[in-house]
Amino acid sequence: MLDFKELGANGRAFEQLLRELALTLGLDVAWSGVGPDDEHDLIIEERGDVLFGATTRRWLVSAKDYSSANSGQGRAVSSSDVADSGGIRDALDHHAADGFLLACTTYPSSALVRRFDSIRATRRIPLHTWDSVAIERLLDTPAGWAVLQRFLPNSADALGWRVFATESPNRYVGVTRGMWFRLTGRYGGAVKEFHLTSVAKRIDFALARTLPDDHQLRLRGVFYDDKNGSFTSHWDYLWQHEAPSVDAIQRMVDYLGDGQVRFKDGQTDWVTVDARRVFRQSDNYDADSPKYYEQLPSYW
Repeated sequence: MLDFKELGANGRAFEQLLRELALTLGLDVAWSGVGPDDEHDLIIEERGDVLFGATTRRWLVSAKDYSSANSGQGRAVSSSDVADSGGIRDALDHHAADGFLLACTTYPSSALVRRFDSIRATRRIPLHTWDSVAIERLLDTPAGWAVLQRFLPNSADALGWRVFATESPNRYVGVTRGMWFRLTGRYGGAVKEFHLTSVAKRIDFALARTLPDDHQLRLRGVFYDDKNGSFTSHWDYLWQHEAPSVDAIQRMVDYLGDGQVRFKDGQTDWVTVDARRVFRQSDNYDADSPKYYEQLPSYW
């Protein structure tokens, strides 16, 4: 089980986790203007199926983190913690939202569940709940695992590596150190024999490099050549304010070990690094957006 107490007690980190999780699910996310409670509210837009008119539905998110309540034992989200039916309708109207999503790090009380059922039936308001179990399930995916490692690193470390199969027998998705990336080989068996310890060692080596503020390295893919015992890895160098020079990128490539044996495991590393400018203040910013993986070589 995940320990949501890692998020802290003020609730802000939980809201950020929900935002990042929604982005990994392909949803549009935005912070609203200041709401009736003088707080910025989270809005998730769910794009509809084109077969049914492609109507977008806006969800107003109510984030409740009570994992630290009762001396760390946690407590349920009670009916008094959530606005009454009129309050929910007013909040939806204020934000031009269609549905209300309760996201919590524990679980809703039985009284709250009954109240939601009544509101659905009598007021026809779409209500949905992500409790701790649902959120943990959403995080246990290739993209979700990277979010988990960012916000709940101790829980992620306790669970270790995650390697997810894909539709291709020689292509997997590896998740560790707060990143998710493609793991491929010449054939399926080669990937199954992947030296995850060696991959982790190389990631730690790369991330130990001191970078300027607003600069970041993200691993996108690792190809294992079992015939020659070599790794080929592709990294993105993300920057925002100060552009890295060509020399800085080359130094990073050299540091990562392009064409050189850097470890005592007898394996040779081949590295490519692409510099990409990003805008982290954007509501839709995602350091692991699918678009960054579309330009990998065909064997990835």
